[in-house]
Amino acid sequence: MSWKELTWAVARAEPEATADVNTLKSLGISALGLPVIERAFQPIEWPPETNILAVVTSRAVAERLPPIKGLMEHQPVRRPRESGGPLPVQRSLHGPRIACLAPGTLEALTSRQFPVDIAATGGVVALAHKILEHRDHLRDIDHIWYPSSDVAGEHPSHLEAVALLSQLAPVNCEVVYSVRPNEHLTERLTSLPENWGLVFFSPSAVSAFSEHADTAIPQAVVAVGASTAAACHALEHRGWPAAKALGTDVPWISSFSKLVST
Repeated sequence: MSWKELTWAVARAEPEATADVNTLKSLGISALGLPVIERAFQPIEWPPETNILAVVTSRAVAERLPPIKGLMEHQPVRRPRESGGPLPVQRSLHGPRIACLAPGTLEALTSRQFPVDIAATGGVVALAHKILEHRDHLRDIDHIWYPSSDVAGEHPSHLEAVALLSQLAPVNCEVVYSVRPNEHLTERLTSLPENWGLVFFSPSAVSAFSEHADTAIPQAVVAVGASTAAACHALEHRGWPAAKALGTDVPWISSFSKLVST
């Protein structure tokens, strides 16, 4: 059976799952939402220090960051170069520098008028390498603020990124949200069609789904992002198909629709 004939389960939390499913259906691809995880956020506050680099790797975090007091109302937004080249012009006002993943997190930040200095595709390790490439422009950074989830430390890519960033400055990994399996996941799995595929977006979702890996095996798996693909590989010895990895340099639906149609 070709991938175009499958119904694709989008393993994202809401509201992202519904938005993606609607887009896929508009492209003629059968899809349904399968929220595998739920996120519970704590109030997020910027650290009091100004000479920091904020590393934002989650669109959900980017959408919940509070404004930077005294800065955003005066500083015009700018989009960084995502590969090569120097940093954009320096700020005239003191304030946190921001580095983030692209394109989704970058879009969320710039749409809210956050000035972003560095962006990279390819996952958190690629972003850490990009930050180190610009270390000469970051000599005034006292420490790095890395807001993340309670399960981030379980993922090798996160640990590798933190180790790299520690070459620049001390890293404060602050837990700003917790991740848990969706309480209705088992029920939703029983209603899946006979022929289905699964799209993962995070190692956390893969981990949450893994307890069902022996009873609900898709016919195809797509992993968005390098760290997600690495997490999916651990399921292959349990009879799962090898995951097809999609990069994060372009919106995933664009790459996915081309993959399904071939």
